[in-house]
Amino acid sequence: NATMVHYDINPKNVAIVKGGKPKLNDFNTVEFLKWNRVKQKRCGFRGRLHEPWWRAPEELIMPKEYAEGKNISSDAIVATFEEQPLLDEKIDVWSLGNLIYNMLTGHAARG
Repeated sequence: NATMVHYDINPKNVAIVKGGKPKLNDFNTVEFLKWNRVKQKRCGFRGRLHEPWWRAPEELIMPKEYAEGKNISSDAIVATFEEQPLLDEKIDVWSLGNLIYNMLTGHAARG
């Protein structure tokens, strides 16, 4: 059994089809979470930080390797690859909530 994580829920990836029903598309960033039998929990995956304005907060941790040598804000959260949190299906729930909030209010949840 594997759980699918879309990982890229944003307005560009939701089409309104006949009858006014929303349809999720663009599955090129999908991750499948598998069950780790040794640890008795799902295996997560590392974030890739594209289109950050639709991302869950735990995804916004910048890889230290990326930040080195660049003019990065001092308040940016930077972590080594091993320190970055493993992501799971909860990021899709957050992104969907962010998308619905934006549709209802006309502005982003982050201000």
